[in-house]
Amino acid sequence: MAHRRWILAAFVPVLMAGLLLAAEDEGKKYALLVGVQRYSDGSGLRNLGYTEKDVTDLGVVLTKQGYHVTVLTRSEAIKQDKDFLRPTAKNIRDHMKTLTARCKSGDVMLVGVSGHGVHLKKTDKLYFCPQESDLKDQKSLVAIQEVMASLRRCKATSKVFLMDACRNDPADGASGEKPADVGSVTRPLVPDLPGGTVALFSCSKGQTSHESKKHNRGFLFHHVIEGLGGKAANKKTGEVTWLGLANYVEEELPDAVSKEKGPKVIQTPEVRGSARSLVLARTAVKASDPKPGEERSVEIAKGVDMVFCWIPAGTARLGSPKAERDEVMKQMKAKEEPEWLASEAEDKRGKYTTKGFWLGKYPVTQEEWQAVVKANLSEFDGKKDNKAKGLVTTRFPVEKVSWNESVLFIMKLNDRRIAFKALGMEGKLTLPHEDEWEYAYRGGKGNKIPFYWGDKLNGTQAHCNGTLPYGTDDTGPYLGTTTVVGKYKLDAPHPWGLCDMSGNVYQWCENLYSSDKIVRVVRGGAWNIRYRFCRGAYRAGREPNRRLGLVGVRLCFRVGS
Repeated sequence: MAHRRWILAAFVPVLMAGLLLAAEDEGKKYALLVGVQRYSDGSGLRNLGYTEKDVTDLGVVLTKQGYHVTVLTRSEAIKQDKDFLRPTAKNIRDHMKTLTARCKSGDVMLVGVSGHGVHLKKTDKLYFCPQESDLKDQKSLVAIQEVMASLRRCKATSKVFLMDACRNDPADGASGEKPADVGSVTRPLVPDLPGGTVALFSCSKGQTSHESKKHNRGFLFHHVIEGLGGKAANKKTGEVTWLGLANYVEEELPDAVSKEKGPKVIQTPEVRGSARSLVLARTAVKASDPKPGEERSVEIAKGVDMVFCWIPAGTARLGSPKAERDEVMKQMKAKEEPEWLASEAEDKRGKYTTKGFWLGKYPVTQEEWQAVVKANLSEFDGKKDNKAKGLVTTRFPVEKVSWNESVLFIMKLNDRRIAFKALGMEGKLTLPHEDEWEYAYRGGKGNKIPFYWGDKLNGTQAHCNGTLPYGTDDTGPYLGTTTVVGKYKLDAPHPWGLCDMSGNVYQWCENLYSSDKIVRVVRGGAWNIRYRFCRGAYRAGREPNRRLGLVGVRLCFRVGS
């Protein structure tokens, strides 16, 4: 019979589809998983290929779902040097007795076995074959009736039995490597199930059960693991119910066997019992992507919200084309291209592709920063004796924050998983990589214009030094301080709703500026800067511990990271 088996700023990911979440059922959940791969000499049973992998892999899945898992395999016993973890008949019985006695009303008890199985005609009983089985001695085998009797004594509200093993009589000469005869399938004589018990067998009475070399597992356990991982989940709720799992296995397993083993090989799983309300696992529900520029609020502290905009999937060429750099050189009256300008060339910056992410609509404000770290060291704080004195600056961008401080700010938020809860996606807050930042800046309009709204800037479209314009001789305002975030959103609306991507404050990015391994990238321009330094392609570098009154921070929520 055949059988189965990037320093501080780099925050770990998506995408969300198929990710297992801990179940929230009432009561505790226990699982006893037995895998027999090597049999004792003289047992008359050949060794199997993947049975230990079957139960080990299932154990990992169930552990993530909150089950207290016990695995009995020869390898586990050797690894832990614990003889009571060997898959012997005595150990199986002892563990069954211990676990069934431990269970209480409201609990879930799951028993899964993978190995050889026999259905002896002379007793008309179905048995599982432990490690030291002797087919001539029924006492060395574990009768499924015995397992059901143990489950009957168990006080758990829900009991699940999984058996990936053959159900033929070896006296018929059938072996696991030979196809079962094509013909009518005799539906079982499996012991009556105790109340609250459901069972799933890999095959029907008289059939052999097969292992998949493609998946290195038995077909039953492979499909159970796939089902629990999300393929059998309700698309709206993400729940994997018993009924959903059973239906998935019944529909998929026979075709998978025939496809791999040949059309003459018949393996029909058998489902016993019904428990529609039994939820075995919960998976994350994959939501459709938000609309480009869609806004969602994240409450980062009591009464303080941070707004994020959805940056849609796509590809964009980054950097500045030669014509743009030539114009900058002309304005500068430079004969040679400086290093900082050469570094933004489109052939160096390349293309960026994304599946979508969330980016802060505004730079982090003084109010938002203070709500998390309980301090505001900004230069332009209305409470201080400076140009902003007397102004209400809670909605001014925070500045004089270092790269290191920005990363710690983000860590505090991630520890509370508040963004995940509000945005409804798996992922983490981080500083944007400059590729993400520039892709978002472009707003789908490409890199043939220096600003997302066009080719001119004099302080009426964004907050910088209007006396030093770009693309025009008309000068504009110069305030001498930062200003309220979003002040220019109607003058130069961004395609995806972002504000202050040019001017007000530079924003720290996650990545290094060059290969010196220290300096970090800043993007976006600032309140006191010439407009050529506020272009979408302009990039600069600052030491991560520097605190400047023209550098702030904007957050990115990287989905699936």
